[in-house]
Amino acid sequence: MVMWGIWYNRNCRVHDKKVRQNTDLLDWVLAILEEFQTTHQKLKGGSFGKKVDSQECWSPPPHGSVKLNTDVSVRQGLDFIGLRAIIRNVDEKVMVASSKPFRGSFLVETGEFLALRDGLLLAKQHGLKGCWVEVDAANVAATVNDHSPSFSVAGFVIDDVKALCAEVQVYKCQAIPRSGNTLAHNLAPATISSKKNRLWQDICYMDLLSFLY
Repeated sequence: MVMWGIWYNRNCRVHDKKVRQNTDLLDWVLAILEEFQTTHQKLKGGSFGKKVDSQECWSPPPHGSVKLNTDVSVRQGLDFIGLRAIIRNVDEKVMVASSKPFRGSFLVETGEFLALRDGLLLAKQHGLKGCWVEVDAANVAATVNDHSPSFSVAGFVIDDVKALCAEVQVYKCQAIPRSGNTLAHNLAPATISSKKNRLWQDICYMDLLSFLY
């Protein structure tokens, strides 16, 4: 898969298309490999085309609400982390999505909270209320749902997250496997390679994928 990625990148350079940076290439091909393996397992198990458990893949929110997925990219040697957030409705339409660098060196857990806070701010700024929140970090979901005071190193961020949850009327924050958070996770290359803020609005799922693959 890595060799294919290098070859594909070489062809893009030859044909004057967008070329991925070396630091981004590995994350990109591993994300594609993960998606292939997930699909292969569904085919092997005879579950492809059938209803899949919502804990195994992304599922749309109930009518009248939206779903927020967030994730973080933390890479050693860089002085910033990548925050990603995506908000979709019942029709899987991307209401708004963002990918941005956040300067500083943080633990992965703190980065997850920063990404969640950024996603909640995104919902607030666009007037989106009635949110279901999904993250692929069980400890983050448990902390958000716990109403007792937090004494962790990320306490100041956690307080912001809980306040924003109330403002945008979050129904529940739940932890899901990485396979259910694929799109938010794969927004990483847009942050790592460009180091620029990216924002998408009113775009279908497949159109957003075209920015990633």
